[in-house]
Amino acid sequence: MQRIERILISRMKFIGDVVLTTPVVHALRETFPDAHISYLAERGAVSLLENNPDLDELIAFDFDKPGILEQFRVIRRLRKGRFDVFIDLFSNPRTALLARASGATMRIGKEVTGRGRLYTHQIRDNGRPKTSIEYHYQYVEPLGVKPAHWRTKIFLTEDEKREAAIYLRWQNIDPEKKIIGLHPGATWPAKMWPAERFADLIDLLNAKSGAQVVVTQGPKDGEVVEKISRRAVGNAVFLNVLPLRQLGRYFLLCAFTSQMTAGRCILPRLLVRKQSESSAPARKTSGSRIRRPTMISRRDMLHSERTFPAIHAISISATGRAMVTWSA
Repeated sequence: MQRIERILISRMKFIGDVVLTTPVVHALRETFPDAHISYLAERGAVSLLENNPDLDELIAFDFDKPGILEQFRVIRRLRKGRFDVFIDLFSNPRTALLARASGATMRIGKEVTGRGRLYTHQIRDNGRPKTSIEYHYQYVEPLGVKPAHWRTKIFLTEDEKREAAIYLRWQNIDPEKKIIGLHPGATWPAKMWPAERFADLIDLLNAKSGAQVVVTQGPKDGEVVEKISRRAVGNAVFLNVLPLRQLGRYFLLCAFTSQMTAGRCILPRLLVRKQSESSAPARKTSGSRIRRPTMISRRDMLHSERTFPAIHAISISATGRAMVTWSA
């Protein structure tokens, strides 16, 4: 293998997907401890990687600027970086062109008709079900990087943590007590959980958890947040639209954070992990069949009313361990 001194890794778009690459970045750093590692992503998402000790440099692509001009600006920046390796975890036409134009001698991307030829190493997915992190690890196999880390990380400074706590207090939220964060928005409307379900969840959390409920929103979530606010009976604090990194500070102060979508019900998934650590079996009540929490497919969510579960039992321990059960 060629001598590798400068590496560029890119997951161009979508906030959650960028955060889900942090275990791969950490494994990459362990494999190449002396290399210069840069990360390319859209401006908002890449801000969540600030202060990450595994990265030497962040390169932001600003989609608010004219596309052609911004693409040329980024290409000039990439060529100036003289990267040996370009790892393209997104592999769409734009990023494939950026990879080719970067001048990197080793370009890793998805095997796909047409633009796949712009990569020197094409990755063919084996088709087996896998998490996003497992999927991303396939792209660093040609570099000899082994799957060794699975936990995502966002690194906050002490000043950022302190500022977050101060802001929450201004919103009458006690950062020393348990906080549950709900984020009802999603990139695509088809992925969003119905507003009335979030309202019902707020009421349930008020009744069962004893935690403070905080609802956050993105720039396009005003309508759904207003619907939730009108319907919910229980107490919740609705925060204004905040810069992405500032929003991340509050999420990290929460006992847990949920974003329920038609594709994935993230809150039940988090709670499943906590429940599996407990020896308590799933309970049964008269008149309904109770099952352990499971992931709900997008197909089922879109085509069957049964996939909107009735969450009716939730508990949170002093250590933040949580359990949820629902009826079918």
